Amino acid sequence: MPGAQRQEIRQHADRLLQEAIAYGVFPTPAKAIIAASGLKVSYIQHLTSADCDAPEKVKRAMAKLRGFLHRGERMIYIDKELGTTQRKFVSLHEVAHHWLPDHRATYEILEDSDEELSEDTRDEFERAANCFASDVLFQLDQFTRDARESEFGIGAPVKILSKRYGASNYSTIRRYTLECGRRAGLLICDPSPDSRGVLQARRFVASDDFQRAFGDVDWPYTSAPEIFGPESWFVRNRPLNNFQVPRHWKMKTVSGERVQCTVEAYDSTRQVFFLVYPSGEN
Repeated sequence: MPGAQRQEIRQHADRLLQEAIAYGVFPTPAKAIIAASGLKVSYIQHLTSADCDAPEKVKRAMAKLRGFLHRGERMIYIDKELGTTQRKFVSLHEVAHHWLPDHRATYEILEDSDEELSEDTRDEFERAANCFASDVLFQLDQFTRDARESEFGIGAPVKILSKRYGASNYSTIRRYTLECGRRAGLLICDPSPDSRGVLQARRFVASDDFQRAFGDVDWPYTSAPEIFGPESWFVRNRPLNNFQVPRHWKMKTVSGERVQCTVEAYDSTRQVFFLVYPSGEN
């Protein structure tokens, strides 16, 4: 996302946090923030294909629906089957579509026409709404300060910061990696539902300093692209319980130097997280 657009999102998030008097309130008061935006929330039973007479394409889309904004009612509808932290993030995501001026103006125009957003524009709006929701949930620079003042390691976001902000482990670990002020990267994998012997790489995020030092990481996939098989280093070092004792793994920098890195792992059962950083920098 371009820097100017990212900064604009931060400014709008800051304005809403101030209007909600939410800075320094923990966990982040989503209800007060939603009220300050002029919206309300209603929880509804998740729709299934049996609930409506619609084309299969529509039914598949509905099955993935977690929340939506009804602009006319100024109401956010949330799937009540979601967990508490998911409800909070999805609600703030929908607030973004109302609070960000370009989103609000675009959807107001579309309401009076038969046109739809192009796929590229829709994807851009979704990314912007996710950034906004994260900025609000983690109170912008408040989280950055907390992350940098905490003892460095994957335990900080899991054991302390996720509870402090009322956020999911996934979003907290991800934000922590970006804001911790160190050369840190985070590999997120999905475990195989059938076996502990396979991990599928889902996403990799890295701090700017890490990116400058290591560039695009050449991950040692085994059986297929983005798949770590039983013989891979990451499967062999997957935590047996929630956390794994820090391990060491060598990575190549952009200059070709091989550097020993420390890898801390956390298994939430839904995802496996590997926090990677040059050894001696913790």
